[in-house]
Amino acid sequence: MKNALVSIIVPIYNVKAYLKECVQSLINQSYQNLDIILVDDGSDDESLEIALEFASKDERILVLSKPNSGQASARNLGLEFIKGSALRELLESESFIQKNNNFNSNEKLSIQSFLKTHTFDKNTKELSLSEIQKHFTKITSNFIKTNLENIHELLVQDLPSRIIHFVDSDDYISLDCIELCVKNMLEKNLEILVHNLTEYDENTREFKNKPKLPTLKKLKKDEYDSGLELLSKNKFYDFYFAWQGSFKSEILNHYNLRFTHGIFHEDHDFGTILFA
Repeated sequence: MKNALVSIIVPIYNVKAYLKECVQSLINQSYQNLDIILVDDGSDDESLEIALEFASKDERILVLSKPNSGQASARNLGLEFIKGSALRELLESESFIQKNNNFNSNEKLSIQSFLKTHTFDKNTKELSLSEIQKHFTKITSNFIKTNLENIHELLVQDLPSRIIHFVDSDDYISLDCIELCVKNMLEKNLEILVHNLTEYDENTREFKNKPKLPTLKKLKKDEYDSGLELLSKNKFYDFYFAWQGSFKSEILNHYNLRFTHGIFHEDHDFGTILFA
């Protein structure tokens, strides 16, 4: 676990002015064992091209392209494609090939999918290779396109054990960010870690002096035995979380938790349930 694989998921939409600095901060991390997933949510600027340029030079990067339908849907697609997931392994297999725009589906391969998100119900359905091929096109070894706006109309997977960190595409992280996250999570056996941020004012071109997140200012202490304790002790009934830290994928598997598709402030919904 000292060299645990960390999946970093970046939702992208029309951020050509910021994306290079964002991705450079990921590939240059002091912690190198990374699975970097760049999810283009139907950008109509050069964002996808920038992502593909980085992917051509770094095999740790997977680029996904989907129709535009919001940040929640982009993050959710990234989650279903973390390295080691059944969907990603299937699309990376030799059986998933494209020839003359017709898919070769002679082999009887399938993956298991839960019926829905946000539930303790673990009933599953079986998805055949041909069903998967209707919705995904493998362009290169690390570039995949889908026609799905909402991945969960098709499948919800049991995710492999992993540390996950979301990064917004108009942000960048300090070069030791992931190293510090992994170090603290492993040493303290944490399921969730929340870190701080530094804000940059584009108008004044000045950095603010590491302001605390509004939610962190109200905390009565820095460590809690559970997320539910953090919420209840501080009387938080609404706790947003996405890019603010890292967490273990196993938490999502308890409740088939994902971001709710098609709502505003999806990180408030996700964060509150995650901590609960």
